[in-house]
Amino acid sequence: MGGEIEVADAPNGAFLRTMGGDIDIVQLEGSADAGTMGGDIRVTVVGSGGGHDLDLHSMGGDIEVFLPHDFSADFAVELVEDDDDEPLRRRQILSRFAPQDKVETCVRGESDAPRSSPRSSSSS
Repeated sequence: MGGEIEVADAPNGAFLRTMGGDIDIVQLEGSADAGTMGGDIRVTVVGSGGGHDLDLHSMGGDIEVFLPHDFSADFAVELVEDDDDEPLRRRQILSRFAPQDKVETCVRGESDAPRSSPRSSSSS
């Protein structure tokens, strides 16, 4: 329930969950739905064809996605920070390509309304 998950090859995609460990998909040829409460997620997509839907969630870790050089995709990335997050721990989106769409920043308040959530959407 709380351990690390490593998948060497996922030719048909993967659905993975862990409470506190890291998730590493070494070769993904399909879609992936992966989530961890406190670990990092690392996914390497192989092949540039369609059918690579990625839904990745981590409440306390980094998410890294490696794509082939000829990969074409649309991205929606959302980072949510709590009110009590330390300024040095603020989350950010790092990319080797510039998003073609704007980056929006919203803030989550005491209510359920969004107040602190950078969102980036891009096509490459």
